[in-house]
Amino acid sequence: MTAPFWAALSAGVLTVPTCDECGRTFFPPVIVCTHCAGSWKWGEATGRGVVYSFSVVHRHDALPTPWVLAVVRLECGPLFLTRLVGIEPGAVEVGLEVVLQPTSDGDGTLVPTFGPATPEVVSR
Repeated sequence: MTAPFWAALSAGVLTVPTCDECGRTFFPPVIVCTHCAGSWKWGEATGRGVVYSFSVVHRHDALPTPWVLAVVRLECGPLFLTRLVGIEPGAVEVGLEVVLQPTSDGDGTLVPTFGPATPEVVSR
């Protein structure tokens, strides 16, 4: 069910389920549209959004710390749980504009991470 998502992401494109009936988007993918129970297909998203909420992680076995776990509200509507990259934790705030910046998870697979939409936000 998620193969098209990962294929698009490997090309640097974010996709989200888009309903064939009501036209709304949602995430994560489920069997039917979360708004109207209609069928859906993968649709391209802009890869832009704003930080809706976040938490700074100070202890983790697999990633250097600190790093930021964030909920991003995508431009097309859905909330998306992700890791922020390319920004100091102290510079993150609710409402910060972010953009898709896929990063490797270490084995060559790209994962959907987001970074600041403007370079001057990297540190404050």
